[in-house]
Amino acid sequence: MGNKGSWSDSGSRYCFNAAKTFVNGWYSEYDHTMDPSTQEFDGKMYGINAVRDGTIPSNGKVVMKLQGQGEKDLYLMFQRKAGANSQIPQDGDKVVITEQQFSLGVSSSWQAALGEGESFSFGWGSGSSEIKVCDINLNESYAKIAIGKSGQVSCDTVTASPTSSPT
Repeated sequence: MGNKGSWSDSGSRYCFNAAKTFVNGWYSEYDHTMDPSTQEFDGKMYGINAVRDGTIPSNGKVVMKLQGQGEKDLYLMFQRKAGANSQIPQDGDKVVITEQQFSLGVSSSWQAALGEGESFSFGWGSGSSEIKVCDINLNESYAKIAIGKSGQVSCDTVTASPTSSPT
């Protein structure tokens, strides 16, 4: 279920991949589902230990499901290498993307592991979409990501401050 390390259960401190975590509902309070062909996302994903130690904000995201009309879904998770995930053998402190077929009993497959500044493009619906990792903050256990249509995703999103009308 996503274990790319040893098959030993004794002493292993790393958790399941994003697809299995989402399906099992382990952090369902912090799940987010979207269709990247019709929706955008610009926000933070937190490592599972932010939930365990109570530092995740109420609107924080742990696992994301990119759901469309096709035969598969993509799942994202910030694989923070700390606490319950402190022994991740590879791809620690990265946003890891897994794919899961709709069919029951079909295993998930690894797609990509993204570090800060990296992106992943994928066909979705009649077009293509993109996931960008804008920032990784290990002190606060989050990765800021942006998701949308390919070529339109930017990490430079700035929220304008309200201005007063001219007098």
